Order: sequence, then C-alpha cells, then structure tokens
Amino acid sequence: MNPITAVTYFLPAYQDHPFLIQYAMRALESHSVDITFFYVPQIVQTLRYDSLGYVERYILETAQFSQLFAHQIIWNMKANAYKDDDSQIVGHMTSLHPTRVLTRHSLMRSSPPLIKSWNG
Repeated sequence: MNPITAVTYFLPAYQDHPFLIQYAMRALESHSVDITFFYVPQIVQTLRYDSLGYVERYILETAQFSQLFAHQIIWNMKANAYKDDDSQIVGHMTSLHPTRVLTRHSLMRSSPPLIKSWNG
C-alpha cells in the first residue's frame, strides 16, 4: 500500500479501528523515509485524529534517524499554525489534537542541536 493510502486510514471515517490502524502503520513503516518524506503535510494533518497515538509514535521514531524528516515535520507544524504571514491570526492548525503540540515538544527535546537551531 502506498503512503497516501495508508495515511487515509487515520481519518475519522475509519473510527480508530485497531486492525486498520495497525495495517496502515505497517504500510507506512515499510516505506523508506525518502518516500514518506513527501507526505509530511498529510502525516501532520492526521495528528488531529490520532487519539490512539500511532501517528505520533511513527513521527517520533522516524525523526530519530532522519534529521531532514524531523525538520520537515516541525516546520510543517509551525508553518500551518497561523493564517497570515505576520503570525498574528491563529489558524485552524492550532486546534489540532493536543498530540500535535506534544509531538513538536518531544521532537525538539530529542533532536540533535542542529535541528534545535533551525527551529529555535
């Protein structure tokens, strides 16, 4: 299964069905980070529905061995937090599931100094 199909199994339409979510996770994990890297925006969006924590775990584990992936995840979370260029009008991304905030903080704590300096 391709990554974009796997990511769709995290949507509310599938009602957190454990077998589907585990299948989707195995599918995502079967692809190299070089492939899933292109689906970072979709992966970040699925955090809003990640009540079981599978997406968060995937992000944190993948970020441990790919600084580029970690940077793109953090950048995507930050880039979508506001509606305007001046970061004054809070956007819909800030209303994501609380997991999103925890994931970003976990990434920042566990990232190498280079990632921390990019996202300070």
